[in-house]
Amino acid sequence: MYIVFSDLDGTLLDNRYKFDEAEDGLDILRDKNIPLILCSSKTRLEIEEVRFRLRNNEPFIVENGGAIFIPEDYFEKTIEKGFLRENYWIIEIGLDYSAIRKKFQELKQIVSCSMRGFSDMNLEEISDITELSIEDAEKASRREYSEPFILDDETEIKKIEQSLLNTPYFLTRGARFFHLMGPNDKGMAVRILADIYQKNYVEEPLITIGIGDSKNDIPMLENVTHPFAVQKVNGRFDQDIMLLNVKLMEGIGPKGWNEVIFSMFS
Repeated sequence: MYIVFSDLDGTLLDNRYKFDEAEDGLDILRDKNIPLILCSSKTRLEIEEVRFRLRNNEPFIVENGGAIFIPEDYFEKTIEKGFLRENYWIIEIGLDYSAIRKKFQELKQIVSCSMRGFSDMNLEEISDITELSIEDAEKASRREYSEPFILDDETEIKKIEQSLLNTPYFLTRGARFFHLMGPNDKGMAVRILADIYQKNYVEEPLITIGIGDSKNDIPMLENVTHPFAVQKVNGRFDQDIMLLNVKLMEGIGPKGWNEVIFSMFS
C-alpha cells in the first residue's frame, strides 16, 4: 500500500497558493486510490479549505505535527489515544496554543529587534504578509498548536534557540515563517499515522512517500520510505534538505511535486 505525505506551501501549492501544475499527478493518485496526506504548518481550517479544493477526504496533519485529524469513519479500528470531536478523531501531539503564546511573549523580551507573531497582527497585516485574502487570513490566524512569527533581524534567532534548550518548546522554519511549537514535528505525526494505516491494512506492506521543500519538512522526509525535495521559488533547493539522503526533483513547487508522482506511479 502506498501513501503520499505532502507539504503544502512551496510544495504542492505555489506562491499563489495554486496547484494547477500538479493536476496530472493528483489525477494519478485519485485513479490509483493512493491516499494523499496533507502535512503542513497550516491550521485545521486552512487545510480543510485546501482539501475541499483538492477533493481530498483523507486524514491530515496540522501545524507542523501539532495534531492529526482523521475523519470519523475513515478506519475500521478504533483510534487509540485519540478523541472524537466535530466528526474527526483527533490525536494531539503538540502543546496548547495558550502555552505557546505565553512562551512567545517571554521570548520577545530576549531579542533586540521586532519579533511579531500572528497573534500580534490584525487580519489585514496577516493578509499583507502572506498574500492571502482576508477570509483566508482569518483561517490562518486560528492557531491551536503553534505561533508563526517574523524577526526584523534573523540573526537573533540564535538567542531564541539557545533559550529554548532543555524546554518543551522548539523552533522550526517553513517556506515563509519561523514557528514556535511544542515537542512535536511532522515526523512524529507521520510515524503515528503510518502505524495506524498499517494496523488497518495488516496484509499489505506500507510504502510511504514524502514531498517537501523546507527545513520544517525534514522530520517528515526522515520518516518515509521515499523522500523527495522540490525546488523553492528561487529555483534552488533548501540547504538543510540537501544534506539529507533525499531525491532532489527539478521543478519549483507543484511542478516538481508532479514530477515526483510521475516518477513513482506513471
